[in-house]
Amino acid sequence: MKIHHTFISIAVLACLCLPAAANAGLLGWSHGQSWDFMESVGGIAIGDAQRTPKGTVFLPVKCDISGLTNVTKKPRLTNSALVVDTVSAKVLEREILISVNTGLAKSKLKSTCDGVDLGDVPAGRYDVFYFGSDRVKHLIGTAIVPQK
Repeated sequence: MKIHHTFISIAVLACLCLPAAANAGLLGWSHGQSWDFMESVGGIAIGDAQRTPKGTVFLPVKCDISGLTNVTKKPRLTNSALVVDTVSAKVLEREILISVNTGLAKSKLKSTCDGVDLGDVPAGRYDVFYFGSDRVKHLIGTAIVPQK
């Protein structure tokens, strides 16, 4: 009987720990709207990465969560009460993960994305993924980060 309880305890512990290990490096990072949501309001796209005068990298991100703009596909859903709070990004080796965080409409916020500052990342090619609340990487494009 003791062996049975030990096995169950190990199984429960594994179920709790494995998802965290799969998202290592992403804990504490904000996971915004799901991929399905972003697709339903017209999609998300990226522009060309640009090196700023300070040496950081800015990646233009195009989206409109109002559902009034066809970014990569025809919107199926419209929103009048949601706005973009922030666009989050995390650079992991040669991948950039982007997430759009939304909230209820307040003053000085809008339904569109502008882009995100990636910090001082090395030059080179990066695959860019949308990584929202579903915690699945969805490839949205490739960014070429220019030299300093």
